[in-house]
Amino acid sequence: MKLDPKANMVEFLHAVEHCEGPVRFNTLAGDSLDLKSTLSQFVFIAVIAGKLQSMNGWIEIVREQDAALLKNFAFREE
Repeated sequence: MKLDPKANMVEFLHAVEHCEGPVRFNTLAGDSLDLKSTLSQFVFIAVIAGKLQSMNGWIEIVREQDAALLKNFAFREE
């Protein structure tokens, strides 16, 4: 899923904590950040804040139940 650039990141990462399966942020460069890792969360926030690069990537969710927890943070084209 593509993350909505207007999503509240604190709420998003809180929702990630409640996911049972892995949640990853994958970049176009082939990098993958485990968003349940505190260090990866720090890097993720730096990436999306534009400090390192633009937010060119997507969120990978393995469990369908976890997708339901994160659906409100997904980018929706209008």
